[in-house]
Amino acid sequence: MRFTLSKLVSAILCLAPLGDALPNAATEVLPRAAGRTTPPSGCLSVGNGGQYGSITEAINALGSGTAVACIFIYPGTYTVADGVSVKYKGPLTLYGSTTDTSKQNANTVTFTRNRGSQDAGSLDASATFNIVSNNFRAYNINFRNTYGTQGQAVAVAANGDKQGYYACGFYGYQDTLTIRAASGANVAGKVFLGRPWRALPRVIFQNSDLSDVVHPEGWTTMAEGATPEFREFQNTGDGSGTSKRKWLTSPTTAGVSKTQLWGSDWKTWVDTAW
Repeated sequence: MRFTLSKLVSAILCLAPLGDALPNAATEVLPRAAGRTTPPSGCLSVGNGGQYGSITEAINALGSGTAVACIFIYPGTYTVADGVSVKYKGPLTLYGSTTDTSKQNANTVTFTRNRGSQDAGSLDASATFNIVSNNFRAYNINFRNTYGTQGQAVAVAANGDKQGYYACGFYGYQDTLTIRAASGANVAGKVFLGRPWRALPRVIFQNSDLSDVVHPEGWTTMAEGATPEFREFQNTGDGSGTSKRKWLTSPTTAGVSKTQLWGSDWKTWVDTAW
């Protein structure tokens, strides 16, 4: 199961195909703090004043082990021309330096790359970070792909199981999650909730505030012969009405639970402080 992420997310994002439980040691996450400006105990460090000059050097220093590991990144914008591939076999956490761990807009660490899938050969190859590792967490880090409007260019390709991103930002052009309109733009009724990607997409919007930017039809088609499952449950806002929805699956009478989304062991790998 894979995800491509390329626009701002300012809270928590958890990605979890069902799989093996996270080792207990990895559940011992640090308490949520007002700030984190020095390396937590036991972490490698990257940047000005750190042990390593690049994140790739620090990841390589972890070797082929499977022990719980962490890397702290000092403030800065880090250009990764060749992208960063994370394949560590054990639970790994990346911490970006910040004076406010609760807010993405207080982040001081950004990784950036300028590479499109056309040039790189694939979506994964264009990613600023391609994270293959299972049991991976990132806190207070911005991931950016500055390739522009020429086509798909991914900030993060999340190709592992049980990954969590907390107060992280994802910036790019295509495959976006959210977008901020330019000043004065009229986008009311122009944005679709989604469209089928390949034949069997499944999406639910639940307990969300949907503004008037949502197109009344809600969903649009893409793949020939797709059989999508699009659901909406207990949403509010001017864009939440479903009377004109075109592709909405039969009415949903119950939402989905965290256990349904992330498995029965979700509390062992999700940072529940968020």
